[in-house]
Amino acid sequence: MSEAIIDLTVSLYDFVLASEEVVGAGRSRVAERRHQLSRTAHALAERFQDARRDMGDDVARKLDEAADHLREMSSRLRESRPCVDGLRERWTWLGHSYEALREEIHTGRWEVPRGLRLERIKPQNYLRNLFHVNNGLISVMLCELVFTTQNQAILTAACVTALFFTLDLARRIIPSFQVYLVKGPVGSIARAHEHRQVPSSTWFALATLMGLLTMPMLAIEIGVLALAIGDPVAAIVGKRWGRTKLRGQKSLQGSLGFFVSAALAIGLFLAVFHPEVALTTVVALSLLSGAVGAVVEVVTEPVDDNFSIPMVVGFFALLLL
Repeated sequence: MSEAIIDLTVSLYDFVLASEEVVGAGRSRVAERRHQLSRTAHALAERFQDARRDMGDDVARKLDEAADHLREMSSRLRESRPCVDGLRERWTWLGHSYEALREEIHTGRWEVPRGLRLERIKPQNYLRNLFHVNNGLISVMLCELVFTTQNQAILTAACVTALFFTLDLARRIIPSFQVYLVKGPVGSIARAHEHRQVPSSTWFALATLMGLLTMPMLAIEIGVLALAIGDPVAAIVGKRWGRTKLRGQKSLQGSLGFFVSAALAIGLFLAVFHPEVALTTVVALSLLSGAVGAVVEVVTEPVDDNFSIPMVVGFFALLLL
């Protein structure tokens, strides 16, 4: 039976990816595609309903939720003029259903067929991209323009990290607080898997703190900048033009976008704020940091790249400083 659930989970993942392209468009030119996806969703819902038999209560509940979301999605896709917000909301809940099943498979240590990887849902989200760019740039500017010592930066990072971990613990203990966060402040930027795991912003805060504790401030600034600029660019480029897959949904085009954007950003940052650094060192740091960040972004899972990229890039930058 576990094989059937794994197969259904993979099918749900494929459907979520396939339907993302029409979620934000209600135009007639995608009507035929919507109807095709509607039929797929209905058939998949029936498969989920059949699979719930002989399953434990918790797994059966997750299968029922997925089937309900699929039926609702199928109904909305059949509408002649579907509400874009309604489609987006239902699509988001399908992502939550997938992540719940994915977590069930991993925590239950079910045997996944060799070569099969259950990827996380990572939709295109420009608001999230902007949020991460702002976080990184604000962190770097605080280090450059506000803090006069590294200890001040460490204290601030420690307070922010403690706050984020406290909020994460609170939402796990208080369900109503979790609902408030999902529907309010973080709902528009959080990914489906982050509702069950430590969110990326907390990993970023922890990486910043650990970097400040273990390396010179400039080194971790370079790591943070590589993440802040390179990761969003990789996501945008990979979603739009990523045809050559490297690992899972990671693409060669996205990695090249990471490398170029991160290298340019780091080079500009060093030229403006650290003119004392030799030109050859600036070039070497920029190219090395961009390349290392691009590689880490592809291979980092299961470690969150908001933690691994700043730390690894910062370490390599330290070698040249």
